[in-house]
Amino acid sequence: MNSSENPLQDRHSVSPRPLYTGVIIGGIVISGLTYLVPVYIKLLGYGGTEIGLGGTLTSVLYVLIAFSYPLYSRLRNTRQYSSSALILCTAILILILSNDLPAIYVAQIILGASLALYIIIVEIIITKLYSPDERAKIYGFIGASWSSGYLVGPSLSGYLADTIGIQHTFVLLLALSLVSFFSLFWFKAEISTGAKERGVKENKTSQPFFTSTCIFSGMVAIIVSVLPGIAKGAGYETSFIGYSYSLFSFSRLLGFLSVARGKIRPSLRNISLMSFASVFPLILLYNLDEKIFLPISLIMLGALVSLYYSLTYLYMTNNLSGDPAYFISKYEFNIGIGFLITPVFAGIIADHYGPSVMIIFSTILSIASGIVVESMRLRLCRSSSLS
Repeated sequence: MNSSENPLQDRHSVSPRPLYTGVIIGGIVISGLTYLVPVYIKLLGYGGTEIGLGGTLTSVLYVLIAFSYPLYSRLRNTRQYSSSALILCTAILILILSNDLPAIYVAQIILGASLALYIIIVEIIITKLYSPDERAKIYGFIGASWSSGYLVGPSLSGYLADTIGIQHTFVLLLALSLVSFFSLFWFKAEISTGAKERGVKENKTSQPFFTSTCIFSGMVAIIVSVLPGIAKGAGYETSFIGYSYSLFSFSRLLGFLSVARGKIRPSLRNISLMSFASVFPLILLYNLDEKIFLPISLIMLGALVSLYYSLTYLYMTNNLSGDPAYFISKYEFNIGIGFLITPVFAGIIADHYGPSVMIIFSTILSIASGIVVESMRLRLCRSSSLS
């Protein structure tokens, strides 16, 4: 039996350390850019509408790539994962070479493509290399690696931008992207060809599950893509915003570690609970004049967001029957749609009605996400009782 037919053999014979290292460094760069580019656009004299449009454009290729299930169904070797870092280098090069708004938008679009590959391919690798009993632990460790990068990225980028300037910061982030590429390329394992999968099967009752992830991701998109620029417009220091988002990533790290230790069961009830619980930290952001509420809110949101995505991923890969690459593709497609649609609307709302109304809009999205997944749970409970 060759390695492609026995993925567990590769899993035990290849050290995952290069994978973890590449993910951490990729997280540093992508989180730094996600935070820094909206601030950069604001410093160039543009408003919330332009910032929001940039956040929306970041999701364009993310959505298209997530929708490319045939591409992922042919994934054979983990070294293909390193392409995400090369695409990231391209985005940073554009930011270094031009400060025109159209060029920045092109860089954000390419950044979205890189982000899609960083997330989707590693989720497929985890699903195909590890059994359901081990999946929560491995996914938690990968999520913790990603969050470790996100912990460092915003504060590092904010500090560097304040001390050496944004353009020089971009150069350093480019160098880190190359390190991520070589690290990911070093990790090599053959993965399942999909011959043992049960085919693409989907129950129509699962659609609310994906709808919920789309709505919840719209709220998250506002927090990570629009709020940094809005906070800068409200007079916050660049470094303070960066430190606040590092706290967001730190709490995400703790959330992923709790999943790795199997502390929370991936059930629909717990998924809806994460959506409803996100309302409280969002309310704290209603008054941006109180600076202390930004880091406090982001700490709570970071943990809730990591738990929501961990639980939805594990529920999907453990409970839906069929090729996991198909469901991961659809899952990330719905997440990308949330990130594609809401930032531009949130930016327009912030410009015309104020940041407080934008936060109210985010709160409504969080509540709606919880209602949708809870309705799915109740429907399944009724179906079970009747059968």
